[in-house]
Order: sequence, then structure tokens, then C-alpha cells
Amino acid sequence: MKLTATEVVDTLTGWEEIAIEQSTGKTLEMMQNPEHPNNVLLLRCLAAVLKWREAVADGDLAAKFHASYHQVMGMTQSDVNGVFSDESEDGDILEGEPDSEAGKDDSPRPVEPNAWPDSVSQPESHQISTPV
Repeated sequence: MKLTATEVVDTLTGWEEIAIEQSTGKTLEMMQNPEHPNNVLLLRCLAAVLKWREAVADGDLAAKFHASYHQVMGMTQSDVNGVFSDESEDGDILEGEPDSEAGKDDSPRPVEPNAWPDSVSQPESHQISTPV
């Protein structure tokens, strides 16, 4: 049974989070930052976690996250997306849109990983290059 990206995040252990940070140099919080999300990298890391778990479950107790991450980095984004179950199985036509007027409010929605990231990442701005 395939998991959604959100379900994978919910099942991460602290060891898996540390392995992600050691391999990428970024924490999950950094990848999920609402101002500069990096959903593509996050999805690749989550796919690598699933590959790592699969290797361990198959008896490879010497399996390392970094090796799984290296494999996933060689995959196309389409193949990475295929690792996850479709996030919109609840019937939402437009992701992030409330189903009714009662469901709409002004509170910000938490950033969740999405199995179908934006096609273009937002550029990161730096203090030096940001106009005042």
C-alpha cells in the first residue's frame, strides 16, 4: 500500500530526520518553510526514506539512507511522484480549496508536502541581492 507524502512525514523517526539533514544539509523545517518551500527536495527525501525502509525490511540491516537518497536523486521527478499515493483522494477538485463556505477562514494553512510540486521552484532571495 502506497503512503501519501504527508503520511510519510507523519511516520518519520528522529533517526530518519537526522539522516535527511546529514545527506541534504537541510532540516525538514527548512524544506517546509512557507516563505521558501522546497517540496521537490522534500519529496525526494521522503521517497529515499521509503526506499531505505524497504531495504531494511528486506533484510539489508546495513542499508544506509544516503545510498537510498543517491538512488532517488537519479530518478525523474515523475518517478518520484509515482512512489506516493495520490494526496487528493478525498475528492477535493482544487487542492487547498475549502469544500464549503463554512470551511473558509482567514487562518493560514500549514505547508504540507505535495506529491505534485510546482513545476518551478521559487528563487531564494539573499540579503545582498534583495532590494530595500
